[in-house]
Amino acid sequence: MARQVKSRMSPDVSEDEVNTRPSRPPKPLKATAQVAERVSSERFEELYATCATNAHEADGGDGAALFLKGSMAEHSCRPTAFKQIRAGSGSVPQGETRLVVHALRDLDVGEAISISYIPEYYPTWLRQSMLQHGFNFQCGCERCLSGGAELCCCFVCPECEGPCCPPGAVYEEGAYELLRCEDCGLELHDTELLGALKRAERCEEFATTMSGKLHPYHFKIFHMYLKHLDQVPAGTALQILPQLQEAFHRLRPVEKGHPLHAQLAQCAAECWEKVEDEEQEAGAGSVALGIVGER
Repeated sequence: MARQVKSRMSPDVSEDEVNTRPSRPPKPLKATAQVAERVSSERFEELYATCATNAHEADGGDGAALFLKGSMAEHSCRPTAFKQIRAGSGSVPQGETRLVVHALRDLDVGEAISISYIPEYYPTWLRQSMLQHGFNFQCGCERCLSGGAELCCCFVCPECEGPCCPPGAVYEEGAYELLRCEDCGLELHDTELLGALKRAERCEEFATTMSGKLHPYHFKIFHMYLKHLDQVPAGTALQILPQLQEAFHRLRPVEKGHPLHAQLAQCAAECWEKVEDEEQEAGAGSVALGIVGER
């Protein structure tokens, strides 16, 4: 949803963020003596907030860049596009940095181009909290207002071990009284069982209390796996990758050009290379290049 941001924002939340608590806004910078002579503290904080809010990560995370048109892209938790920062590679001359925006689907004339300011695979209540604390606005995008099933909040079905989710959007942590299994249709509304599942979900670190309760599609398991893929044996990673792809496919079943698909495909290519399966490695690598290559 388009908005104007006047306050500071907290550090960017990366795609592999596991901590489920929203980031806090950084403390205001203090102007040096030289700057203070020419710029008032109010103006300095305004400039800092503008830069922090609209800057895009560059140089592999070591720098940031500002783009006039790039700062006009509105946020959506179900974005129509994604961005790439390119510096001195491909069609970008050496010494230049460009922001490239790719559509995730065909857009109608006059349709807003939106990107996601935060990782998409989070439940409504957590996305809302991240955006409020990090960007100082309450999201009113289609995904947040549609009230659809909370697909990122999955628990293990006691009957078939399938994914059980709240059938409607959850706007406060633990504010659901019903879970429905996607596979067998079982509805869970037992107060004691729901209480145990909610306690498992509130655990800030992975623990045995989560075992058998959080489904692999749950956002905490999803991001934990995503973050640590490069720290597990290649064979184990190759077993985890299809699970991550299936989980995200439930959220975005059509757009195969999403950058997360490219990340997972590239990881698969690297894993197949490690297990010395050149044919599989080449196939996965071509998928990744097809997604993120020059368009």
